Amino acid sequence: MLLRWCSLGLLALYLGACGGPTRGGFNPADGGEPSDTRVTPVTDTALPGDTGRRCARQEDCDDGFPCTDDACVVGGVCEHLPNDRLCRNPGERCFPTRGCASGASCMSDMDCDDRVECTRDLCAAGGACQHLRNDGRCTMGQVCSVTSGCVAMGRCAMDVDCDDRAFCNGTERCVGGMCQPGTPPDCSDMEPCTGDVCNEMARRCDHPRLEMCGGMVMAGTYTLDMPPAYTCGAGSFGPVTRVTLALTGTVVTVTGFPVPLTGTAMGAMFSVRGTQSQGGCTWQYNLQGSFTRAGRFDGTWNLAFDLCDVTRMCFTRSGLLTGSSM
Repeated sequence: MLLRWCSLGLLALYLGACGGPTRGGFNPADGGEPSDTRVTPVTDTALPGDTGRRCARQEDCDDGFPCTDDACVVGGVCEHLPNDRLCRNPGERCFPTRGCASGASCMSDMDCDDRVECTRDLCAAGGACQHLRNDGRCTMGQVCSVTSGCVAMGRCAMDVDCDDRAFCNGTERCVGGMCQPGTPPDCSDMEPCTGDVCNEMARRCDHPRLEMCGGMVMAGTYTLDMPPAYTCGAGSFGPVTRVTLALTGTVVTVTGFPVPLTGTAMGAMFSVRGTQSQGGCTWQYNLQGSFTRAGRFDGTWNLAFDLCDVTRMCFTRSGLLTGSSM
């Protein structure tokens, strides 16, 4: 018995010296209450006005701005809705990130909230708010109105509600609360040798050149707009103000240049050339044209040199021209 009592005493002394299994200063051997059993929770911190702040009660969501309606919503997340009516001074509006302030410029996307659930609100460059329609946020059979939210397809309050952001089908209008289709742009340039294409990507009309157009090469005499001419140390020619085309099958002969030019015709296009010795050089004339319509062709001329002394400063020259029948 004496040995057992000594062992228990030694154990008690050991536990007392080492502190024993206590928590917060509480020792079960004392029979008292723990001095502090609270666990401090880890909470999210956020700057005033930040949406997404964690909360357990309404008071947790006070952002310090008297013009915002602060609420702790489902999921324990703070929501701060700006209420312009709580701003006292004329011209002020409520911004979620800075409270009541004058002007319409924005500092963040939150400043651009238009209270329309289907728009994407962005603070663009220069502090200008943009409100982009997002029909995907509406149910089937509805579209997004930037003023009224999701409405039945075709309904509108203003022209912008009807804009499908396409260029080539024209500008849609809101008439009597219903969207009306726009008038496609007239891309015709009244030129038979060009295509008339509405370019949706570039939002413009394009007119690509057609290689074969205007019918056939026609014989006749044509007055030239922008008459070809050139002068250098080896001589000169022009201005050529008028040419005559003669056809024999597919063979074309053009007179009016210093020498006759000959070549071939294919459909509405022709190409001719001729050479001349002048000033110790060989002058090579080239003329190409395409008949855009009866009695008119558009083309280019070119002059090149061969065996010409460089000191005579004769260089290749080219230009555009138009021929019209008299």
